[in-house]
Amino acid sequence: MGLHSPEKILRAPMVASLLWPCQLGFAPAYLMDLCRPVPAMSGAGVSRSLRSAERGVLVVPFARTAAMQNRAFSVAGLRVWNDLPQELRLFPRLCTDTFLGRLKTYLFVHTGVGSASE
Repeated sequence: MGLHSPEKILRAPMVASLLWPCQLGFAPAYLMDLCRPVPAMSGAGVSRSLRSAERGVLVVPFARTAAMQNRAFSVAGLRVWNDLPQELRLFPRLCTDTFLGRLKTYLFVHTGVGSASE
């Protein structure tokens, strides 16, 4: 899981709530264009799917600079989404409120927010 830095922890709920409508098909076109799932492989009459395609992983574009890797929504946002557990990425699309509630619970449990070690 890649949500170890405080910056990623703070960014994760916002990013996931922006990407969730993309998964539902309700986001603006410019966001929908960024949220491309990993494609299934096909060729020479053979069609099969990659494991990442079945796990709800989005294609993260190559970033040429460190600033783009860390800050650009088109890269960092998709990485945050891909770092979420599979059960959240593949959550039933009819349950937006439940998804956001489980996302919040997941982030509290896995980031140590409110733990005795603070």
